[in-house]
Amino acid sequence: MLLYGSVPEEDFLLQQKKQFPQLQLDTMGTVFRLLRTANSISRKYEEHFIQYDLTHAKFVVLSVLQRSPDSQRNPAGIARDMAISLKNVMRLLEGMEQRKLIRRHQDAHDKRASIITITPAGEDLYARATPGMLEICNNALKSLSKKEKEMLSQLLQTIHARL
Repeated sequence: MLLYGSVPEEDFLLQQKKQFPQLQLDTMGTVFRLLRTANSISRKYEEHFIQYDLTHAKFVVLSVLQRSPDSQRNPAGIARDMAISLKNVMRLLEGMEQRKLIRRHQDAHDKRASIITITPAGEDLYARATPGMLEICNNALKSLSKKEKEMLSQLLQTIHARL
């Protein structure tokens, strides 16, 4: 992901427009603000999760398992839900298994596949880490009215659907 701490100045964008005529100033400013906001929220998540010796990605694995039937899922399903590669999920699962946050066992229907289950330790960690994560979410949007949040959500869904 590209990281932007600030939105480029208009002078810079105007210079870039000479070199790249397809650059739309209003679009680029909006995209930069969107990326900066996402990066800020992500940074706050990481700062929060570090006290639990957890990353945001590992928290998402726990969340995927929590909302799955019987709190279990196969690695491919976790990868699909997280929109990351199976290879990256396998790396995450390895560390989480060592910490006994998840357990891996053979799929009863397909002996070649494995099923991932959240352990009581994983459930406990998820329960302890979630309130702070929710506080970050609430604080990020607290200055918006309910109507503004709904509008923002609809706009983001529209953008995401076109990607």
